[in-house]
Amino acid sequence: MMEIKNTKLLDFLSDWGGVIVFVYFLITALFGLTYRHLHNQQYIFTATYIGPFIAILVGYISLYRLQFQKKPLQKLAIFLGAIFSWLALCFGTAGIVVLLNSKIGYQEDHCLSGVIIEKWENKSFSGGFYNFRLIDREKNKSFSVDMGKEIYNHYKVGDLYRECWLKGSLGLVYK
Repeated sequence: MMEIKNTKLLDFLSDWGGVIVFVYFLITALFGLTYRHLHNQQYIFTATYIGPFIAILVGYISLYRLQFQKKPLQKLAIFLGAIFSWLALCFGTAGIVVLLNSKIGYQEDHCLSGVIIEKWENKSFSGGFYNFRLIDREKNKSFSVDMGKEIYNHYKVGDLYRECWLKGSLGLVYK
């Protein structure tokens, strides 16, 4: 195996990287909760456009750590840690993507319209998240949106939902 030259930064990241990723995730993921948006669009955007760069960074640090491990279980732990780190960094970075999308660059009106074909609530330790699946009959396409509880309770399946949101500088729709 190719040996990577020992550097202080890699040693620091090897020792404290998990803590840094956890703190980064906690702080930045909160940005994503400040807006309503098309369901999961910020995560898909982040995994598609930023995820490969995060994978290179995590992979490089993981390869550095692997050279010091002899036991297969230690190597497996590093591999699983790399996957967890990639997921946490992508989820956290999605919060920053939402913030940049809404605060920087051109913002334009984007009206959503469709018949509600499904409603669901995702319960979590921090409360509930409310969603609609709409079908736009003109475009013959369905999409999901995140809703606040009041709007969620106001509509029922079969109702027409129409509201203007914004499309941000990264092309992500939010309110």
